[in-house]
Amino acid sequence: MSVYEESWKERAAIQQKEIESIKPRHFVLELSDADVERLYEKAYSSSATPEQVLKDFVGNLVCGTYTSGSDEVETANAYFGRTYWALEGDFLAWAMEEYQLDDVKEAMAIRDDASENLEYYAEHPESADPDDIEGAEEQHKAAESELREIYQIYVREMEQHKSGVIQNYEEAINSVGKYLRELKCMKRIGYTSWPEYFADQRKDIPPKDKAFKELKEWLDLDAHRVNYCADDKDINRNHVNYGCVITTARVLREMGHRTDIPVWEDENGCLRIPYIIIDDEKISYTGTMADEEADTAAEDKAGFIQAIGKALHRKAPRTGVTGIEYVSDGTEEFAVITFDNGSQKRVCVTADSCLAMLNDVYRVLR
Repeated sequence: MSVYEESWKERAAIQQKEIESIKPRHFVLELSDADVERLYEKAYSSSATPEQVLKDFVGNLVCGTYTSGSDEVETANAYFGRTYWALEGDFLAWAMEEYQLDDVKEAMAIRDDASENLEYYAEHPESADPDDIEGAEEQHKAAESELREIYQIYVREMEQHKSGVIQNYEEAINSVGKYLRELKCMKRIGYTSWPEYFADQRKDIPPKDKAFKELKEWLDLDAHRVNYCADDKDINRNHVNYGCVITTARVLREMGHRTDIPVWEDENGCLRIPYIIIDDEKISYTGTMADEEADTAAEDKAGFIQAIGKALHRKAPRTGVTGIEYVSDGTEEFAVITFDNGSQKRVCVTADSCLAMLNDVYRVLR
């Protein structure tokens, strides 16, 4: 295979991956009625649609997944260069221009993770190891020091070139945080924020149905967060969001709705939710692992029951549970709970869903 053929295949593979991520993205354009009419006339006079015109312009501007050709790419960028320019003193624009953004992102991620860990240790002193606390404090200090060092480079360059108003440290770092949050939401859900997404989904719902709709949306959101945190191996936030899931599900059941939420524990100790059922609607969460693996985990009662036992032993030592084992005699299924004093209890879980098994086990432990 020639170097050209290998390079072409690599580019084709990259483009195919980009194509697979295509989905609707929602940006709010503030236009006058007259400009809307002009846009429609301009688009349809060329047998196109407004959406197609805007999408094609973006593709040419960023030389993206699809373009209209090299001339169109050059023309779009010439227009952009004559129309837009970075505000002098804008820290985010400076970080992008000076290739500092990746370093800022990495330092912010380390600092924020360390902050969350320290908050968790403060709220749960019984699970706080002194070495873990010291490690988190050192991580936070090092990341904060790196951020301030990058910020000082920015300040020196702005002073040297006498460029605009220099942003203070908090404004500078917060501008990067806002950019990263919006980008993350736009890539995942097609909106700049979760509240914007939910507001759009609720806009045509009768008032009497809004309470149920909002709770359903929050349950969906928290289930997403459980899996996202598991992908990031963030066990603390993973467990906190799972607590939100089961709390919201309990409220929905009190309102008369049926909920079923299977859960399993991965090799990192994080909980994962392959799908949720609300009344007769099933919402699946794919993309964080293979569909086949998710279905297998959801149906694996033995694995699910063992995960409950591990979670109770690690997170609720007062129950005295050392483990839970799944056994079947061919006609009946049981969860056998073993306690630290050597005693055992058998709980019948025949034909139970995962949520029903969880409820049966907790009922015995009350």
